[in-house]
Formats: sequence, C-alpha cells, structure tokens
Amino acid sequence: MTPAEEYLAFYSELGLTLSQWANVEHSLSDLVVAAVGSREKKTVLVGFFSIENFRSKLQFANNLIMSACSETGHLAKWQRLKTKAERLASRRNAVAHRTVVVFSSGVSGRRYALVEWLEFRQSISAEKPRVSSTKPPSGSLCLRDLIQIRYDFFELTVALRNLADEMQGRSPDFMATPKTPPSVAEVRRLLHTIIGASNPKRSKKK
Repeated sequence: MTPAEEYLAFYSELGLTLSQWANVEHSLSDLVVAAVGSREKKTVLVGFFSIENFRSKLQFANNLIMSACSETGHLAKWQRLKTKAERLASRRNAVAHRTVVVFSSGVSGRRYALVEWLEFRQSISAEKPRVSSTKPPSGSLCLRDLIQIRYDFFELTVALRNLADEMQGRSPDFMATPKTPPSVAEVRRLLHTIIGASNPKRSKKK
C-alpha cells in the first residue's frame, strides 16, 4: 500500500468508524422505546437525544430499561450490553479526540495513526512539524485498528437492535459474528475496487 493509498484508506475508515457509532446510539434509543412502549416513544426520544454525553445517555437508558422491563432474561442481556457499551465508548472517544500523526517512514498500514495527545507532545516538540518518521507509540490506533473498532461498533449495534426485537416479541432479523480486520493488502484491493466502481472511464480501460 502506497502512502497515497493509505491516506485514502485511513481517512475513509476514520469516517466510517465514527458513522457506525451513530448507529450504536440510534439502536440504543430503539431499545429504550421497546422497553417502555411505543406510546411513550416521542417523549423518550426527545429526552434521549437532548443528552449530549453518551455516558449520560447510557445512564438514562439504563434507568428506564431497569424500571420498565420485568423479564429477567432481557435484563441480563441488557446488563452485558451496557458493560460492552461502556467499554466501547472509551474507544469511540479515542477515535474522535486523538491527534492524527503521520509516520512517513513507517511500514505500510502504520503510516497514519491516532495518537494520544500526551504521547504526541512528548514525541515531537512544538517547533517541529507534526510529522515524524518514527513508528507510532504503543497504543496508537492505525488503519487495521480502526477497522476492528468499526466491527465492534457494528456488533454492538446489531445486539442492541436484536434485544429491542426480543422485547417486542419479534425474532431478531440478523446476527453479527465477531470479525477480524482484513490484511493491508486486502484493504488495498478493496480500495481499488471502490475507486474503479466510482470511475467509469477507468473501469472501461480495464
């Protein structure tokens, strides 16, 4: 994967990952409505989406679900999902708030990284450009890390929707299985497939 290809792949994946988190929040709101009943839908959704902080949204959801739901099986599943959502919220914050640093001499797939601010500040001084040729510090999030986080967000989205279906007496329509990120070479092939599909002239030449 060339630096230019990695630039496109990294920023594309960054956007996809953040967009997938929005689906997590929408699925959580659907679950709360399923727990309290559709007659309270408007009130619940106004309250839910008036809260800006996700951890506060999660607490709001937990309070309503625990008070409205009496099925012990559903409550047990909810507690597991709540724990998972708390863990993944920290990953979302890392994706949203870390600094992107370019490691121009890094290996393919690790030239672009989301680095914690303190790590970034310690690695390069303010007088130097925000580009380093060294490898990303431990704990940085690179291309395949972002893909894994997006997969985890998707799995949580599906699990929340499935529990909402169960609470409403419906069978879940879809099951998400844990996935591992593709290799850098596979990401490169997918990138070229997307670029080719969006460029008819290039596709014809092939």
